[in-house]
Amino acid sequence: MGGVPNDWFHTRRDEQRGVEALRAGLHSHAYSRHAHETYAIGVTEAGSQSFWCRGVRHRTRPGSAILFAPLDLHDGHASTSEGVIYRMLYLDAPRLEAAARERGRLTGFRAAVADHPPLAAAILRYAREVDRDDDVLAVSEAYFSLVEALVGLAGEGRPLGERLPSTLARVRELMHEEMAERLTVEDLAEVAGLGRFQLLRGFSRRFGLPPSAYLRTIRLEAAKRRLAAGDAPADVAAAVGFVDQPHLTRLFKRAYGITPGAYRRDLGLASSPSP
Repeated sequence: MGGVPNDWFHTRRDEQRGVEALRAGLHSHAYSRHAHETYAIGVTEAGSQSFWCRGVRHRTRPGSAILFAPLDLHDGHASTSEGVIYRMLYLDAPRLEAAARERGRLTGFRAAVADHPPLAAAILRYAREVDRDDDVLAVSEAYFSLVEALVGLAGEGRPLGERLPSTLARVRELMHEEMAERLTVEDLAEVAGLGRFQLLRGFSRRFGLPPSAYLRTIRLEAAKRRLAAGDAPADVAAAVGFVDQPHLTRLFKRAYGITPGAYRRDLGLASSPSP
């Protein structure tokens, strides 16, 4: 038994609410810096992990809640030789924000790590109901309990989900509609009606990452959705704008820890034939 245990990932989905539930154990894998269009909310179950987010290096302990707002750039790895076991929920932002409006509104979180046992319990309850997937009412109850906990914890920053300036809204719309195309700074500046330098500065200031990183994020998130729907990795790579399947595989593994094929298998989908 002397070797280092393998990293492992277990994924389930709540399609009705647009949520992916991940349980993972890390020993050797290190996530490169990446972001999600979703809220990414989690709990460290055992061990410890270290990650950079919002200019600060954080370290978790068992019971720590992890809080990433959409487009929070972050990395992550186990911080001890024993590794880390953790849960993450990737929650569709528009649906979460719509549900939250019944109780208040979501704003930027004060910190990326919180010692908040009621929130940790709400995360774990919902994640376990998604894993079991045998009681529709229990899943929905757990989801709304989690939403209420998140509203109560939200910080005092800019409201999330607020309207974008029309210039940047047009840029984001173009990126989503034409993600498979070879978009340039000139393309984005033209649709925004801004100069190239003005566009780059304004985009990075508003989203916290440059247009290229944002486009890579939405391509990877779109790839996840297509893979979960049953599409083959080679078809997904072409559809969302990666050069080829190896390009998709390389970036997907850096961001999510597993290959597209392994992600499909974890969701119970048949393996794709070799290209």
